[in-house]
Amino acid sequence: TCRALNPHGTANTTCNLKIQEPPTLEYEPEAKDTKLTVNSSWKLVVKYSGFPIPTVSWTRDKQPLSSSKHMLVRIDDDMSTITVHSLVREDSGSFTINVENEAGSETVTFNLKVMEKP
Repeated sequence: TCRALNPHGTANTTCNLKIQEPPTLEYEPEAKDTKLTVNSSWKLVVKYSGFPIPTVSWTRDKQPLSSSKHMLVRIDDDMSTITVHSLVREDSGSFTINVENEAGSETVTFNLKVMEKP
């Protein structure tokens, strides 16, 4: 609240200051293009920040992605992970994370290629 006073009277005004920070993503650069062999493990870790706390969503080949018996997708307050313990060739694809809040959004795509052992 701000108050001004002079011989002619008093004036008051009140406002709310809303501070926002657009989302940002932090990840290992080499994670953007990963090549692994069948039966190996894969763990993708992406940290994010922003205010208010961003909403997080994942897609795989442009389709919504969620956890399954084979693949664990975890979303916490400041990081998200995808974990697969025994890769199969069908796990290959493009995995996209999108973080969004009132101040903006950021999106990054990670490509995974699973190959047969030589």
